Amino acid sequence: DCLPWSVAYTMMGYYAAKDGETGAPYAPLYLYLMNTKKAPTKGTSPEAVLAHAKASGVDTQADYFQGYYTYKVKPTKAQKAFAANFKVTDWTRLWAGYNTGGGAEAAARKELLQTALAAGNPVSIGLDAYTSFSQFTGSGVYTTHSGTNSGGHMVTAVGYDADSVIIRNSWGTVWGNQGDARLGWDLVTNRISGAYTITG
Repeated sequence: DCLPWSVAYTMMGYYAAKDGETGAPYAPLYLYLMNTKKAPTKGTSPEAVLAHAKASGVDTQADYFQGYYTYKVKPTKAQKAFAANFKVTDWTRLWAGYNTGGGAEAAARKELLQTALAAGNPVSIGLDAYTSFSQFTGSGVYTTHSGTNSGGHMVTAVGYDADSVIIRNSWGTVWGNQGDARLGWDLVTNRISGAYTITG
């Protein structure tokens, strides 16, 4: 459910705060269950999740009585109808797939990400969750994967500096630096499998 957390909770929540909209926080479990029939073991597709958030919306956490974890209780008709009040305006794929074009592609990806973030648009990014990432703590820059790869994971890029991209993860405040981390640019431009924005 990491992708629905990134889209519904973090990115939609950001725009709700920025634009003075009501409803936030939005319910990541609702968006997850609307995009999988095999909870809790099946992942979701960025394109499908974003298309759903645009076409059908996301329920609010206040309305979604199932909370964050009760995946066996499916969204109701009333919740689906209410979710239609909270849609994303649009979404854009910045890139999909790992960098196979070398330095030129890395530079292009860096520019795409910096342009989106500088314009005030958080970006949902996909990476592999290696042991070193899962156990990362502190305020240093995460630069190298090591250990076992437990599969794809989505986080939200919220800013950048000369050395890194600043992300927010959905694993709570015990991970990283109170739930945030800095990913080195080389890792971001070469090992990020996809990047997506929404526009309001």
